[in-house]
Amino acid sequence: MPSRPNESGRILGADLIRFVSFYAILVFHLSYAFWARDGHMDVAVDSRWLDPFEIYARALVFSGFTVVFLSFFLYGLKPSLSSKWKYLWLLLLVFLVVWTYATEEVTDAWDIYQFLLATVAAIAFVRWVRLPAAVLAFASFIFVSVPFWKLEVLGQIPQAIKPALFGNCTTLASHADWPLLPWIFYPLLGFAMGSLVRENRPDFARISRAELAVWIAGSLAAIPMMGAYYVTPLGTDFGCYVFRRPPLEFWAHQIWIWFLLRLSLTTVVQESLRARRVVKWISRRQVNRRFFLVYFLHFPLVFLAADLAHRFGIVYRATTYIAAYFSIVLSLEVLPVVIAEISAKIKR
Repeated sequence: MPSRPNESGRILGADLIRFVSFYAILVFHLSYAFWARDGHMDVAVDSRWLDPFEIYARALVFSGFTVVFLSFFLYGLKPSLSSKWKYLWLLLLVFLVVWTYATEEVTDAWDIYQFLLATVAAIAFVRWVRLPAAVLAFASFIFVSVPFWKLEVLGQIPQAIKPALFGNCTTLASHADWPLLPWIFYPLLGFAMGSLVRENRPDFARISRAELAVWIAGSLAAIPMMGAYYVTPLGTDFGCYVFRRPPLEFWAHQIWIWFLLRLSLTTVVQESLRARRVVKWISRRQVNRRFFLVYFLHFPLVFLAADLAHRFGIVYRATTYIAAYFSIVLSLEVLPVVIAEISAKIKR
């Protein structure tokens, strides 16, 4: 009988994907906080030291989709969500308040926190009605592939709900970060797929040659449709560009993530990764152990760094950006541990 893909409960390949994806996101968010307020649409400092940061971030600019899918996939793997779910609800509410009142640059009524709250509520609902995971997965896949934003021309949609439903890309104040349609269905798809894997875990410990051939063929077929995300504008047009790509372009990039995740579920890949110290080191990082806390903490940190850089007049120096980036990386290793220890003492 084959061993489970991860006896310790962690899928090391998933940890690698999330680690690499998150720190690409950090580059984009830090760049936005540093320079978007001055109207820049890309990295504003011409420096060979910053070129690797920009190339890295642009190559993985779709990572927001990746980490949202992967995080809810991992939630779906868990047999019980009771304590984690309560923790996530509270965390979302706290950081929503902090984001709303502490970040002057962001005035939009809809963004990632509201999106995640809606997602958690949707998952709570589908669990309450006991919707079969296979049905949820199939329906979510179909809905993610529908360009709902094209429906906004069919009638007058109240401006109060338009940003939440489709985004608003028809006015000068364009904003389309994490609209519900179709994107709420992607974390729902992740949760459903995680549930299906949990219910059929032994079947995923191996991958047949036929299945492997299908994955390889699909991934190679996607290559001609890749690259559109690389030229994503950095500033206020970011959402209207990233969240309104044609469905085939979206899946052309995500199929590679799915392929890597599928391989990560196999025993042979898991054992190979487990034998590598650097992989185990990455798996122990806070971005993998306390992902949502790390993700929420990085927002105030990047804007704090940007505000300090502007205040001291050093925002257009490559060394400032690099120092800020790695200071935030270090802070995201320390702060979650401190918060977790304080939380544990309060519970006592």
